[in-house]
Amino acid sequence: MTPWRHLVDNPPGAVRLMARRKLQTKTIRAISDEEIAIASGIPLARVQAIYHLKNWDGVPVGELRGFCKACGFDPFSGADRNRRNTYVRTAQWTYLKKSPWWATIFEPLILRMKGAAA
Repeated sequence: MTPWRHLVDNPPGAVRLMARRKLQTKTIRAISDEEIAIASGIPLARVQAIYHLKNWDGVPVGELRGFCKACGFDPFSGADRNRRNTYVRTAQWTYLKKSPWWATIFEPLILRMKGAAA
């Protein structure tokens, strides 16, 4: 598989869903759009626009790299891709469901991604 295929298989919305922080050994929490914006150096409105895109077309490489890094997801890392595949396969998303942004950001994003995959 070419490295570019890893980007196709991990669109912006999927990367956003993987954005999380470990608080303790078994405690994980979703991070906010604001945290992604600060960590990436990308304006908040642009962060939100990026994760609503269907693919990476039109996202400059610098923004792509900053967004992925701020989300704690490396599409070229086998471990990160396996983590995403596990979440997609099991569809549990427990740390997202506990988030205050579940109904406004994460659930609609998951539903939109499922619709795009169909």
